[in-house]
Amino acid sequence: MEVIKRYAFLVVTLSSFIIFPTPCLLAHMTPMGDGELSDVSGQSGVSLDIIGSAHITLDSFWIGDSSLTVDHRVEFKELVIDDGAGQNFTFATDDQPITFDVGTNPFNSSQTVALITGSAAVRPRYVSVGSMVFCNEDIGSLALQSITENDRSIEFSSHAGGGCGIDFQHASRIDIAAIQYTYNNQPQSLLLSGVHFCQSASGAPEDPSTWTFDGSFKIGDMSNGNPGTLDIGTSVSSGNTTMILNAPMQGDIRINSVDFGGNAFGPCAIDGLAIHRLNIQLLTGI
Repeated sequence: MEVIKRYAFLVVTLSSFIIFPTPCLLAHMTPMGDGELSDVSGQSGVSLDIIGSAHITLDSFWIGDSSLTVDHRVEFKELVIDDGAGQNFTFATDDQPITFDVGTNPFNSSQTVALITGSAAVRPRYVSVGSMVFCNEDIGSLALQSITENDRSIEFSSHAGGGCGIDFQHASRIDIAAIQYTYNNQPQSLLLSGVHFCQSASGAPEDPSTWTFDGSFKIGDMSNGNPGTLDIGTSVSSGNTTMILNAPMQGDIRINSVDFGGNAFGPCAIDGLAIHRLNIQLLTGI
């Protein structure tokens, strides 16, 4: 399908966002001696250590096209990020600072990419969405419990061939205590307990007590010419606003238990996953 791409508008309405900074410190500049200067080295990029806490609530977070109408967007209402008890969650990089670098994609020397490594999400946090709305239709609520991430990296760029939209690669070891998706006003319609994304998992698939995990699960592979892509535009043939996500994936997924509609299905193990192309198209109603 041919798509005319447009710049997307991102609107966030904050009901509260609280950060407690450390007290300001006063200091004076002093000359450095030759010995001190000899210990100083420099390189490109930025390193950032973060230690603190926050409680984030968003009345509405949505992505849509330039028409700014409710029929042409995906919206997340009553979005809350906290410690699961309505208090601040803690974010800290410990001894692994977040780094930000800009360079060239080794697969395509003409493509400039930005790379962010490290994670401030090594401490548990909880995310809830009171209502997910697509094209002005409520499709249910979502809750993610006790999320932790390790060994995270995010690489992104404009499309290698030019134009609007982005290429990306996301790699992370993710552990989630539970994912609960509620639809049609029926509580716990789909509940996944003990969700793990990694590069490789070991242990008997039928016995979660034996499982161990290593490495990062990957979405997109920019270094090998198969990035994830995201575009929002308008179909030339139908005139409908469309969001197209391509999300190739690599790694293992294991789930301790799956409960669907009150029926227990036991553990789930997907090992050696290699999705070369996964196109997801969301469009407004016809």
